[in-house]
Amino acid sequence: MSLRWGRPTVMLAAIALAASGCAQSGGEGVDRTGAELTTPIVFAAVASVDEGACPADRPNTYESRLSGAQCVVIDPDAVVEAESGSVALVAASEQTPDVPQSIELVLEDASSERLRELTAALAEQSSPRNLLVIAVEGEVVAMPAVMDELTGRTVSISGDRLTALYDRLTA
Repeated sequence: MSLRWGRPTVMLAAIALAASGCAQSGGEGVDRTGAELTTPIVFAAVASVDEGACPADRPNTYESRLSGAQCVVIDPDAVVEAESGSVALVAASEQTPDVPQSIELVLEDASSERLRELTAALAEQSSPRNLLVIAVEGEVVAMPAVMDELTGRTVSISGDRLTALYDRLTA
């Protein structure tokens, strides 16, 4: 299943790209399979998106710069915070091992089950109620529309600045 939103694009998949042979398997470059997730990543249902910065006293908000300055209000009852798992930076191809194609995040079972439940509920909603915020250290890194529930443990994130995001997730 894939979830799409301008940049970056997020795909939730049941099978890891590494298992399908898409990940680089050795040598130099961006292949960093198996690093531990050390920075929590938040997945939450979007309640509303307002233009401009978030007021300092407004709860359950994240600032987004994906499409200009936006204040993303989340549903506090529909949040999954993944605090552990593994992260891999996947190369685009063997010919371009220094060019990252995606980040693969493999969640622990409890987080993946809660994310499955959240994405199942969001998939039943129409736009814009089917938006999922993905945030790291209080910053929205993606906000895809959920079209189908997640049935596996792997979240693949593609887009710009993947190496910097990978470094934040594994710092």
